[in-house]
Amino acid sequence: MRIVLICGSLRSESYNRRLLDIITEHLYGLCDIDVLHGTDVDLPIFNEDLEHNPELVERVKTIHSRFASSDGFIVASPEYNGQQSAYLKNIIDWVSRLAYTHPDIKNPFLDKPVLLASASTGAFAGIVGLEHLASLMRYVGGLVVAGQITLSHAHEHFEGKALPEDHFIHHQIERVLQRFMHLVVCLKRNS
Repeated sequence: MRIVLICGSLRSESYNRRLLDIITEHLYGLCDIDVLHGTDVDLPIFNEDLEHNPELVERVKTIHSRFASSDGFIVASPEYNGQQSAYLKNIIDWVSRLAYTHPDIKNPFLDKPVLLASASTGAFAGIVGLEHLASLMRYVGGLVVAGQITLSHAHEHFEGKALPEDHFIHHQIERVLQRFMHLVVCLKRNS
C-alpha cells in the first residue's frame, strides 16, 4: 500500500509538517509513504488559460502520477480565515482538472480514502478549515474518513522538541489511523 502525505503549508517551521512527521512515525512499517513537499510543487495560481501550456501540463502530470499511484491520502492543512490554504487548494485544482483536459487521464482522488489533519495555534485546531477541505475532497471524489487528527495550541506543544510518547495526540492519531488504514486495506483488497 502507498499513502501520499500532503502538507498544506509552505512555512519552513510548519506545525502541520511536524504533525505529518508524527503521523509518519505511526505509519512506519504499515505502508509505503510518499510525502509531497512544497519544493515538489512549482505551479502558478490555477488559470484555465494555462491548462494547455505544455511545460505546466508536464509539471501537473508529475504530481498527478504520484497521486494516481497512491491508495490513499493524508492531508494536513493550516486554517487561513476559516479555509484550507490557497497553496493546497491550488494543487487540488490543477491535478483534478487534468482529467477534464486530458480524457485519457483519470481523476486520482476518485474513491480513495482521505484522512484530514490540522495543527493550529488557535483553540479550535483548524477544524473550520477542515470542514471546507472535507467538502473539497469529497467534491473531487475522495472518500473522507470520519474523524480527523487535530492539534490546538500547536506552538505550545512543538517548542523545538518532539512531543512526549504519552501525549494525547498520539492516541488520537492511532485511533483515526486505524479507521483510515482499515478502509485503505478493504478498498485495495476489493480492487
